Amino acid sequence: MQYASIPFVNPANFKSTQSAMRSLESLVIALEYYKIPIEYTTATAWQKVMLKGVKGREHLKKASKELAIKLYPSYEKEIIKEKDGDSILMALWRRGL
Repeated sequence: MQYASIPFVNPANFKSTQSAMRSLESLVIALEYYKIPIEYTTATAWQKVMLKGVKGREHLKKASKELAIKLYPSYEKEIIKEKDGDSILMALWRRGL
């Protein structure tokens, strides 16, 4: 089973929304080709578990980055480059950690 976060859709930021939807489309096509089931989730679902009590976009990004670096210090450069640890934390959340 493959898990994907529902892309952030914001009509005020059309270019980012379009990019996110194209990425999701590519992922879905590849998974369907290999007959891998997909389940969708929202950022809020994993953030409630992994970043308990943190509110606000900037605070969530900072907390995500700090926790990912704490868990995987050898990947600090990559996490900083990505500006957050959302993908790592979402994967850990789905594994039940």
